[in-house]
Amino acid sequence: MKYTRYDIKRKKNNNFIFGITLISTLIFALIIGTLISKIIFKNSSLNEKIFKIDNSTNVSNAITEKEEKNSLKFIGIQGGLFSQSENIQQSKNILSNYGIPFTVTEEKGTRVILGIYSEEKALNIIKILNENNIDNSKINFEINLIKNDACDEVIAELLNAEINILNEVSNKDTKSIKTNDLKAWCEENTKKVDNKSKNFTILNEIKTNINGMPNELGKDKVSEYYVFIYNTLKKLNGK
Repeated sequence: MKYTRYDIKRKKNNNFIFGITLISTLIFALIIGTLISKIIFKNSSLNEKIFKIDNSTNVSNAITEKEEKNSLKFIGIQGGLFSQSENIQQSKNILSNYGIPFTVTEEKGTRVILGIYSEEKALNIIKILNENNIDNSKINFEINLIKNDACDEVIAELLNAEINILNEVSNKDTKSIKTNDLKAWCEENTKKVDNKSKNFTILNEIKTNINGMPNELGKDKVSEYYVFIYNTLKKLNGK
């Protein structure tokens, strides 16, 4: 009589190896699936964000979530209002230790302004100036965001982006910032605006200003673009 010989030990080993392989495959698939889902979620949410410079010199890498607000506030930090040129230059020299000041001449005299900032950032800078006994005052600007008005929304986003770029270039450690991505973003988002909107003319002025920026914005152009933003905010605030 012939007997069939079964290798029980070998069969157990094969089952054990198969089990380990199956578990490892499932764990690997779970990790890959999680990574892919994060990437897809991240990319799908970019359309709901706006440009904001932090510590990056590349606009495309500096995007922050858009907050739901009824208005957007900016503050110009003024070193003084003068009528004599020597006082103007003296104020600029003092403020140049903290940024790239610019001047605006009006009926009352010439304003020396350190920069225009978001409300939070301005308050931090004012604190530093006060600690160093540097004279300063606030110029308040506010953009009211009308619900379902794409024009005012895009204006606020573009000014916010441009202001943050100028703030970043004003830092001593920043040589320049590339503006190509901002220009492309501006072109794409202004398409959705109705040309009958109240502030459509102002939006076109902002668009023209952004398109006229050099592809790499350096410190030598900061004052010029600050003046434009100052005058634009004055229009929007009826000042």
